[in-house]
This record gives sequence, structure tokens and C-alpha cells, in this order.
Amino acid sequence: MNNILYILIFSTLLFSCSDSGKLSSAETVEKSEAKLDTEKLAAVRIGDKWGYINAAGEAVIEPQFDDAWSFSEGLAVVRIGDSDRGKYGYINAAGEVVIEPQFDLAFPFSDGLAIVKIRNFFKGKWVYINVVGEVMIDPQFDFVGLFAEGLAAVKIGDRWGYIDGKGKMVIEPQFDKTDDFSEGLASVMIGDKWGYIDREGKMVIEPQFDKAYSFSNGLALAKRNDKKKGYINT
Repeated sequence: MNNILYILIFSTLLFSCSDSGKLSSAETVEKSEAKLDTEKLAAVRIGDKWGYINAAGEAVIEPQFDDAWSFSEGLAVVRIGDSDRGKYGYINAAGEVVIEPQFDLAFPFSDGLAIVKIRNFFKGKWVYINVVGEVMIDPQFDFVGLFAEGLAAVKIGDRWGYIDGKGKMVIEPQFDKTDDFSEGLASVMIGDKWGYIDREGKMVIEPQFDKAYSFSNGLALAKRNDKKKGYINT
């Protein structure tokens, strides 16, 4: 998916400072790693711990985490402990823990929901939680994606479909691969070709591309034969 983070995602997916709260020297900056986010804070690693600085380089959340992600919808994923046995939770912009570290994997909030996983609970299934850590969609999917435009791709067996924010299956699992919705359309793969569906699951652009990307400003990049690529409209 592609985009879903796929949960590679994301899983792909993932902070000393002087007394004045600013990074103490250019040398310190060079030795640190930084990940900018969209909410004016940057996660930075100094030594072996992560914290957050603002646009002026001032430390607003002291380095204390073993991993830290960018903020999304006011919350950020952080990890306490090493990558093998550590647990993920969520903090707010003040550095306060709002959802205790308890998850083996966790991803940013999108449309008010976040994807988490606990190995020994929920039969190993992925679940969606709200901003206070409550499970909002019962564990039932083998793999899941982030919500976009009110829908999220989910996998049951070897097929992908889409659910709404209440966990209702609105587009039945039938695709080999999927991507997030953007501008009312999502790219999906059937067999070895990609096309586009609308929010009702109707195929509006027949599968014909070797790869098809999300629409932005009315256009989407698509590829044929791994050599020919260009932009298509709706």
C-alpha cells in the first residue's frame, strides 16, 4: 500500500541542550539527528535519546525517549525501551504522556484514529484507537492502513477493501493492492495492473497501469511498461 504506511511501514516508520534550552553548539547539531514535522516541532536525537525542539532551536521537550515520531493531529508516537522489547505510546506538544507506552507498534493519528498492535492481545490483529487510547474498531483485520478522506484500506486474507471510521466495510475486499484515497479516488491493483476506484468502489479508470499514484490537484502520475510515465486526469 503502498502508502500505508504500509505499516512498514511505516514500519517503517522511525531525541544536550544548553541551560538556555538551545542546542549548545554546532558540533552538537552535527552529532544529532533531526526529523522535521508539520506542527512546528522537530524530533531530535542527541546522544541516545530523543526530544523535541521548536523552529528557534529551543528545547521544548527534553531528550528522554528511545524513539520519537513527528506530531500528527496534536500527538506524537514515542518509544520507551529498545526496538525489540520497548513499548510505544503517545505524548502531546507539552511532552505529557497521554496514552501510556503499551504497544508493540504504533503509528500517527489520522482522521482522529491511530493504528496500534499488541503481540499478545487481539489475536495479533491490528486495531484502531482514539486520542484517549480507547479501541474504536474491533480487531479483525490482518493488515490495515491509515484513514484518508474518511476511509482506510484493510486486508482480510489476501484481499484488500475499505472501511469507514466506524469499522464498517464499505468496499468489500477484492483488490490485490490498494492505496489511500485522495481527491475522491484511490488507486487499486487487480492482477498486475492498477486502476482507480471512487468512494463507492466503482472502477472509474480501468486497470491498465504498471503503477498508479494518488491524485493531487486533479492529476496523478501513472506508469506503463516501467518506461512510459506521465500524468493522467480524472
